[in-house]
Amino acid sequence: MKKIAIAQCRVSKGDKAEIENSLRSQQSEILVLAEKLGIKEEQIDWFIEEEARSSYQERANWNPFEDKIDEACNNPNICYFLAYSQERFCRNSRRSKLYKDKLRSNGIEIRFVSGDVEDPNSDGGYWQEGIQELVAEGYSRKVSSDTLRGCKQTARTRDPETGYVYKNGGTAPFWLIPVKKVIGTNQYGKAITKTIWDKNKNIYTAKYNGQEISKTMWDWGKYIFLELRLNQAKSLDEIVDFINKIGLPVSRNCAFARANTLSSQLTNECLYGVSIYNKRSFKGKTKSVLNPEKEWIIEENAMPALVTKEQFDLLQEISKKKARKIGNTSANTTNNKLLVNIPDKFYCANCRAKIISSGKHYVCSNYNSYGRKGCGASSFYVNSEWLDSKLEKEIIKLILNEKTTQALYDQYINKYGKKVDMDNNKVDISDLQKDLKKKKQEEANLLNVIASGNIMDAALNSITSKLNTISEEIKTLEAQIDNNNKPSRYKILTYDYLKQLCHEGSKLLTHSSLAEKRAFIEKCIESVTLDPVRKSVNVKFNINPFWTSLEKPKKTKKLEASKLETSSEMVAGAGFEPTTFGL
Repeated sequence: MKKIAIAQCRVSKGDKAEIENSLRSQQSEILVLAEKLGIKEEQIDWFIEEEARSSYQERANWNPFEDKIDEACNNPNICYFLAYSQERFCRNSRRSKLYKDKLRSNGIEIRFVSGDVEDPNSDGGYWQEGIQELVAEGYSRKVSSDTLRGCKQTARTRDPETGYVYKNGGTAPFWLIPVKKVIGTNQYGKAITKTIWDKNKNIYTAKYNGQEISKTMWDWGKYIFLELRLNQAKSLDEIVDFINKIGLPVSRNCAFARANTLSSQLTNECLYGVSIYNKRSFKGKTKSVLNPEKEWIIEENAMPALVTKEQFDLLQEISKKKARKIGNTSANTTNNKLLVNIPDKFYCANCRAKIISSGKHYVCSNYNSYGRKGCGASSFYVNSEWLDSKLEKEIIKLILNEKTTQALYDQYINKYGKKVDMDNNKVDISDLQKDLKKKKQEEANLLNVIASGNIMDAALNSITSKLNTISEEIKTLEAQIDNNNKPSRYKILTYDYLKQLCHEGSKLLTHSSLAEKRAFIEKCIESVTLDPVRKSVNVKFNINPFWTSLEKPKKTKKLEASKLETSSEMVAGAGFEPTTFGL
């Protein structure tokens, strides 16, 4: 039986038992509503959000909900979207309007068990729906405000036994451990707990240089930050190598430590016992903004201090001195390197990880993140400016060489004949036909909505505008399909024409923008590998006389200059500075 309705059930909080009970109750109520609308249970496609999610916060995971709405809009059989109430559907008024407009523009009716609005285009329906959205968002805003106020007070409250402040969540760094403290009982006799961060006295035993070393995680923290960093002035990469070698668990989500993990821990005020709450606010799923300093809740002696304030300041000074100068890191300068974001062509010969740009060099991403433990070989940095310049010069030398041009011409003629398809940039007609079918279905849905007479004024204008846009897109797709159905045009390939193409290719590398250069370099190379064992760079070229056809890989007739010696090796000498390039 065809599904004609999507039914949504969602919860925002609660333990496992509470969530299961709430979802079951919502399902049973929605079934009663569906029966009134003449919808059978077998015709319902259930959308059950089993994990608690906010329907107000922008940073909440909206993807599953949005995917289901898209699925409903793309299915011509779906006529209804059912939910228990406005609060279950969406408490964010901006998002709610967007989702409702999208569903209704595709002819899908939205109905609720509680607070149902049969005709949202009537005067009463317009007011009722608007008020429900305001009430739902207003409630969430009030809960958010009350919660923040309570969290601020918690961040100021100290445990009477230890004197440390209570935490509102977050993950303790490796030298601290969360400890729950019972502060009373609720009306049902259940314990009320708060969390503090205390010294992590769990013992970790490491094998190093044939010896076993046992320390508490608290003492390991002192050894890393005070002995290795402060006293011995070790770099973060050296410390990371040591940590990964002994397997010390200092990272939350990864088996290996990274330099940026230690860097963030070094700048965390909890290192010297200070807690700062409400320092940042999340405005999206991952991005955060710094709140005004007057809104911060700063508490000293909030937890055990691993270092003193003076030692903390000295650690910051060391970091500043060891920081790379402006212009040496990809983080604080514009990345103008040619070999970027091509992991399938630019990789480490030892561990096959992609090569990234780090400062003025190219380096294995595994080594850059985890040191020798990640890559399995010693470091090998190649000067990026040198490598980019060498690649440009060698490609130009190849494609302007008469011997190369003649070899390419002979290979092409032997393999494909003298005809060159001038229309090889045509797209796959099946993709165009799928897009056209989809657009025509959207057009039909909009026409049905307009013909129903259930929309007026602004909503009607909006749908009419969308209909006109889709109609224009349909005309464009039909024209493209018509053009693809025309016979292909061919040109006779002559040696002079091929030579002209090679000269145009060389001009791309000397006069084009950075983006065009990157694209062209990527077309001309088969692979570039950094070999940290042999201390060498290996390059394989794939010189194709028809670079303009490479935008469509599936359509491309690739031609390797296999008769030429196109395998190049760049050898690094003392100090890892490349010195030779043999072609």
